[in-house]
Amino acid sequence: MVPVSAAAALRMMRSQNQDRVLWIIAICINQKDLAERAQQVQMMSLIYSRSTGNLIYLGEGDGSMRSALKSLQNVYHDLEQETDDFTQLDGTLFKTGTDPVREETKLTCGVDIPALKTLFSLPWFRRLWIFQEVVLAPCNTCYIGPFDFSFLLLVRAAMWLFGNKKVDHELIQSLYKSNCVLVFHFVDRSFGACVMGVTPRMENLLFGALYFLASEQGDFVYGMLGIHQNVQQGPLHRLLVPDFTKPAADVFRDATRYLIEVRDCIRTWLWIYWETEDELQSSEIPSWAIDWSRLRANKSRDLHLRRFNAGCEGPRSRSIAFSTDDANLVLVEGIRLAEVVDTTSVLTDAMLIDAEIGKQCPWLEDCISKVYEHLPTEEVEEALSSVLTAFDNGRYLPTEQRSQAMAEFISSLGLARNPSIRSPMSSDQAELAGLALHFFRAWTYTCSNRRIFTTTGGHLGIESIVLEEGDVIAVLSGFHAPYILRPFGPDYRIVGACYGSSCKAKQLSSIAPMGSLTQYSD
Repeated sequence: MVPVSAAAALRMMRSQNQDRVLWIIAICINQKDLAERAQQVQMMSLIYSRSTGNLIYLGEGDGSMRSALKSLQNVYHDLEQETDDFTQLDGTLFKTGTDPVREETKLTCGVDIPALKTLFSLPWFRRLWIFQEVVLAPCNTCYIGPFDFSFLLLVRAAMWLFGNKKVDHELIQSLYKSNCVLVFHFVDRSFGACVMGVTPRMENLLFGALYFLASEQGDFVYGMLGIHQNVQQGPLHRLLVPDFTKPAADVFRDATRYLIEVRDCIRTWLWIYWETEDELQSSEIPSWAIDWSRLRANKSRDLHLRRFNAGCEGPRSRSIAFSTDDANLVLVEGIRLAEVVDTTSVLTDAMLIDAEIGKQCPWLEDCISKVYEHLPTEEVEEALSSVLTAFDNGRYLPTEQRSQAMAEFISSLGLARNPSIRSPMSSDQAELAGLALHFFRAWTYTCSNRRIFTTTGGHLGIESIVLEEGDVIAVLSGFHAPYILRPFGPDYRIVGACYGSSCKAKQLSSIAPMGSLTQYSD
């Protein structure tokens, strides 16, 4: 039986002048035959890359599609003119890195905003499997209603719209959700990120997948294999070979192991994050493995940990081994740094709504109280300013101004207990007020949906929602950050990476190793 959408697509794409051979997933793969599906997934790279082109059926559309396509053409021509026939596209769109520049200039062409929002809101753009199709195919042509147009025109126009500050906010949201900006970097072989030397590594592809929707959890890994195989130019590694009879938990575990063991991607464990204690306790996935379907819904995770913990590496040589007897067990060498003795509550969104500059904040008061209770008074200022703004990274507050800004902010609330933490002497009260405001923004940005914790040995840190007293802070051999470990019988569960105010490698010489080989496992 041919699906209704496939039948409609066949009628629309039938050529009046010549024979056309079409390969359609819904028809050519028996979705109920799991073995056939697994075999075909391993052939996706060849099927799409060796095709004449990819034909994209977007549906019948509505009455606004003519106007939407006219708007796309207008935007495309505007882009062409502003970039001198695309020769200046790199410098215009990407002044730094691969993120589009939000220019102040207005579009010089007419644009039908509602029609474009309708177009970019079509469900096709969110489907996971379309990603490898458009990336691998030599070219892509879209069909909607009686119209056909180049997919490259669409993604370039989307990129130009997304990079313009004066474009309607709701349209920007539609563009973001449509994933066109992400797809641009892979599809545009002249100006995308891959042209600028950004290789689509497996870890990047897995992160790309989290912006799409899939009907089966394992697809968040399997849907990226075609591109990965095309880059590798060889057969899939045994850990990535698709098997639709395998539970999603095992698929995610093996993908994580591949990144660590084969790709040597040690930052993988920075992405471990648990939203609730129940989630940690009941998860079918080993605590060291990444749930690639859950990660996309996580809004509170900050992936800048590596920057702040660059000095936290343990012994330079990394010792990590995966058990041959139990696929869920991993052995790692490390140093036991400290144990959590106290934590604040989680700084929730509801608390942040009530937080205002110059207004008492119970959460912050509790945080300062715990710090004074567990840290030497003379160390409070440096530790607090470091941890409370750990993830700001200069977004609101330069590093060299952290202590002064914190002193002004805490003094303004009347929370200072140490005479050294008081309003700095300055004739420019406006400057002080500005520093306090910047610190307020920095600490609320950093601490949102996180806990502050203190440890034995006088360490102060910040991170996980599910952190609790008795958790162990350890530095694992060769890894870039201290990790929170939960004792679990003779072994440990990984709660996640954390930031510590004094977790520096130079301080590890005085800390005894936990043992020659310690089990940190699920």
